[in-house]
Parts: sequence; C-alpha cells; structure tokens
Amino acid sequence: MATLNARPDSVDILAYAGDTLTIKIVAPNGLVQGMVWHAGIKSRRSSTTNDATFVVMPPTVAGGPAFLTLTSDDSLKLMGIAQAMAAQAAGPSQQSVINEYVGHWDCQISSATDDPVRTLMQGKITIALDVTRP
Repeated sequence: MATLNARPDSVDILAYAGDTLTIKIVAPNGLVQGMVWHAGIKSRRSSTTNDATFVVMPPTVAGGPAFLTLTSDDSLKLMGIAQAMAAQAAGPSQQSVINEYVGHWDCQISSATDDPVRTLMQGKITIALDVTRP
C-alpha cells in the first residue's frame, strides 16, 4: 500500500548564541503567493508560547526566496531560557552551567484567514553557548 507523507521537510539547525542566524527558504510561488509567514522556536513542541520568533522577510518576487532571521539578541536570550529551565529542574543547591539550548522550530504559511495552514519546514534547533560578548 502506498503512503502519502504530508509532513514538512525536517531540517535540524546548529547555531551559536549571540550570532545572527538567517535561513533561506525557497517554495513554489503558487504555494506561497499572498500567504502570511510565521516561524518560531519552542523548548517543547507542546508549549503554548514561543521562546523566540524569527523575523520573516517573505519573497519579494515570484519564485524568490523567503528569509527567516533569528536576531543575535534572541539567540543569546535562548541561552538564558535554557539556564532558567535547568536551574528550575535541578533546584537551588545544584548550580551548573548549561552549554546549549535545545528546542524545536518550524515555519508555517497561512492565508489571511488562517486556513489553509501549511508547515514548510521543521526540526530541532541547538544553540551553543558563546564565549565572546561585546
């Protein structure tokens, strides 16, 4: 029996805290024309709020790419979230340095009325703790 796979492409991201991350997405014009773009990051898929949101620059020409940007400030803030989650889990007596944020990301498009919705990409995102800070 044949299987219809309607899941989005899976792309895992490895990035560095404090750096700007830009992702280029190319999708058929017929699929994305007139659609609203959304892209976010969560520590748990089931979470109701994003830990960070990508700034989205939709395609400016037919068939052109869209760009998702995680700002340097937001990539650094994810490390703070990871540190807070670890402190909460370990309790006040066990202080440790967390060297990475591990979460999930996806990019969706929707019409102005929110239906239909299509997730273009999704995956795991790992942000490594940086060393140098201005």
